[in-house]
Amino acid sequence: MSSSLSNGEKHVLTVLAPLKKSIPIDELVKKAQVPLDKVIIPLTTLVNQGYISEIPVGFYKITTEGRKAIGLSENAIKGITIGKRYKLMPPPVGQGQYGKVYRAKDKKLERIVAVKLLHAGLKEFEQLKKEGRALARAGKPDSIVVVHDVGRDKRRGWLVTEFMEDPTLHKFLSKMIDEGKWLSFDEARLMIEQCLEAIQFAHSQGVVHGDIKPANIFVIKTSKIKLGDFGVARILGEMKKMVKKRYPIGYKRRLGSSTFAAPEVLKGQPPHYQSDLFSVGILAYILITGQHPFWHRSGLIPIPELIKSETYKPRKPTELKEGIPKKYEDIVMRLLEKDVKKRYQNADIALNEWREKTIQCPKCNTENTSSSRYCSHCGHSLCNDAKENLRKIERKKS
Repeated sequence: MSSSLSNGEKHVLTVLAPLKKSIPIDELVKKAQVPLDKVIIPLTTLVNQGYISEIPVGFYKITTEGRKAIGLSENAIKGITIGKRYKLMPPPVGQGQYGKVYRAKDKKLERIVAVKLLHAGLKEFEQLKKEGRALARAGKPDSIVVVHDVGRDKRRGWLVTEFMEDPTLHKFLSKMIDEGKWLSFDEARLMIEQCLEAIQFAHSQGVVHGDIKPANIFVIKTSKIKLGDFGVARILGEMKKMVKKRYPIGYKRRLGSSTFAAPEVLKGQPPHYQSDLFSVGILAYILITGQHPFWHRSGLIPIPELIKSETYKPRKPTELKEGIPKKYEDIVMRLLEKDVKKRYQNADIALNEWREKTIQCPKCNTENTSSSRYCSHCGHSLCNDAKENLRKIERKKS
């Protein structure tokens, strides 16, 4: 294969299938007769000290328009058994920044599972394995996707979870938009509560999610959800930063899920417990109002830039939609605090406040938490009238 590049044109090196062994980049490029300085190494191709990692998806090739590919066909992975146990069933059912997801048969337990083939090294997989075990402990809420297995061999790494046939929240909401519908407040409230519940449990086990977004949430029923992909984005994202330092040739960093990231993460800090809570705040705002809190109708400034801005503040949910109790508005706005010190310090507090019952002020009808002594709006005493009303309501329900 000869190279006839115009000025500024570059070949793109794509790794789409497992290589039998690690191949030096310059050796692979030499086979294609392409100058090394004319090759772009995209983010999905992990490079370690000048070698291409074994990526178990599709086939590898160097492409420009009209050029012939080097390597194996997509069918090369058909019938591959991962870890001598999980038989892949192509085509992939999903694809993300960190690998493709396949439906697979667990030959040992005779069940269908999801296998995510990941781009990661030994150190990262040890961390994923540790966090996977933590999330599988007794007491795990139903709102977390079950992690069955995490492992790697000399050629590839994988993450095995329960297979979710249900749509992601992204697809679920997209369908609602197409149909001209949106969630009721109660449906949104229950979804947010389950998300906070999942995060609270994960944080209690020392696990940070790092990539909370609708594409990582599955809708089981209208108001029942499951959160998946714990730790994957955070752990593998850190590895890619190290890769960039080792082999910067043509390497471009693509920030994943930037429209759901906390401002400190967008500025380069690693994800932490409170950055997860900020992401939940964005999700909650969208579910309640149908609009992203950091979207500006002019479209002049990208959402990530408004998230990072120290002066831009989102509008209150009640300004966009009626019928939202003040209590929930206050919680969402506190989750969205750009100053980490003003944000909730942990998920326990946010979850408890979200679940706490409210009482209505008899004077101005403002919703207040049941522990409040005075109305947050008019200052009227809540110690007698409102709490007695709450007790009456509870007696009627029972």
